[in-house]
Amino acid sequence: MESTIVPIVPPPPMEPPPSRRQRLCGICKAPGHDRRNCPLRIQSRVSEVVELPRNNQNAVVASPLPAPATCPTPPIPPRINWEECIYLLFDLETTGLSRTGDDIIELAAMLVGPDGVQIEDGTFQTFSRPNKAVPTCITLLTSITNEMVISAPSFSTVATDFFHFIQANVEFYTTKTEKTISNVIFVAHNGTAFDIPFLLQALERTNQLQLWTDNNLLGYTLDTLEIVRDVFSGNASVKPTDNKLTTLYQFFTGSQLEGNHRAMADVKALY
Repeated sequence: MESTIVPIVPPPPMEPPPSRRQRLCGICKAPGHDRRNCPLRIQSRVSEVVELPRNNQNAVVASPLPAPATCPTPPIPPRINWEECIYLLFDLETTGLSRTGDDIIELAAMLVGPDGVQIEDGTFQTFSRPNKAVPTCITLLTSITNEMVISAPSFSTVATDFFHFIQANVEFYTTKTEKTISNVIFVAHNGTAFDIPFLLQALERTNQLQLWTDNNLLGYTLDTLEIVRDVFSGNASVKPTDNKLTTLYQFFTGSQLEGNHRAMADVKALY
């Protein structure tokens, strides 16, 4: 019986690992730098730190919103009647993390009634034209390009439309249901440290802070990041690996969040 001789073929040479400049950053996914030198990480270090006031109100998860120095802090009610609240789930996309140096490029929101049901036609989404180009790292993170925002309305127009949207839908809801609404609670992930201060700073820059201060329904927020931290602060046997919105969405739903870091996708994840 003849034996079969199998030729030994040497394996192909291994490709060298990508150089530092070829690797993608673990934060913004852009090439040319690592996580330590990511522009987003550097900007977050120099961004203003928001100190939230402490209070003893009964609704412990509702906090007065941080505001610029020219914006008076809304008075703290002794309690919040959650049966008279409409919830505004919202999210911002921006050109960076600095409230004084960066701009809002997308804003989305969804209004939900006291029963947890979305209000009819209660969604808002728009791009906003920034005063500077959208950085490459932001485009890679959000998929928002300069071409998508170049023809968008200015922030002053967006702000006017946004607060009109809130007021018109509250009036529609109260007329339709004959219910009293005492508060519109802003709901955002990391909202007290980022989204709310960023929004207020943008309003102050465009001399539109009265859109916020003149509306007695506004002034309080629920930060889902703070809520999750409280829920899993103990020795829970099962808990998410981190508190990012994408991680929490998969933890609670078993599905991956599609289109994260786009304003409306993140709003729907909150809902």
